[in-house]
Amino acid sequence: MKLTRAALLFLAAGGGPGALACATPTAVEEQGTAVIQGVLVAGAAADTIRISTFAGASLTVVETIILAGDGDPPTVFTPTSPGVYVGHPALRPGHLYTLTGVSAGMVRFHGSTTVPEPPVRLLPVSHGIIPPPPEGEYLRVPFSWHANGASLFLVERQPTGINSLQLVKGDSGFLPIYDIPTATLHFRVLALDANASRWYSGEFAVSTMTGIAGYVGSASVDSFTITVAQ
Repeated sequence: MKLTRAALLFLAAGGGPGALACATPTAVEEQGTAVIQGVLVAGAAADTIRISTFAGASLTVVETIILAGDGDPPTVFTPTSPGVYVGHPALRPGHLYTLTGVSAGMVRFHGSTTVPEPPVRLLPVSHGIIPPPPEGEYLRVPFSWHANGASLFLVERQPTGINSLQLVKGDSGFLPIYDIPTATLHFRVLALDANASRWYSGEFAVSTMTGIAGYVGSASVDSFTITVAQ
């Protein structure tokens, strides 16, 4: 099921913060199709699944969306607005979850995701102090972390700024900070599974779901705060 590049870029930008286990991703070839997207976050108060359509297609009506896995009670996602479904699963890192659904046309879809382990962070130290950069240069925040089951890391910064959302592909390096709106910066690190990583990386040409285009991935979270001061 193939979407226009503009539509896929819009989809990726709107995908919050992945997909069949042991399955080969299928090509996204057909225009005007429904697309499912969602990243289930361990520890979140609620998770959201979005279903969108492009190229003039009408929004697919979904009768049921259910998440189940590893002996946990199933979670039913309920519609809160057109194309938006919210559920409250208690995700456990390291466990496999399968999302199933049925559209109004009785088309069944499904996909699975294994929740990564929470990031183990060595750097930066939470509540640590980093000296400001020399005038005319940007701040370099060293990081070192890893998470079993994670393919990529998505770093969110508050307050927001020029690069308040960064995709990190390695376990160590530097986070470039080009603007420092306040002396105290808060970070949230999402360890993304392979499904979410594929879409955040711009690999829009494949779907990891069966019966519908798109992805459902998962993530675990770490948070830290640093202060920029001498």
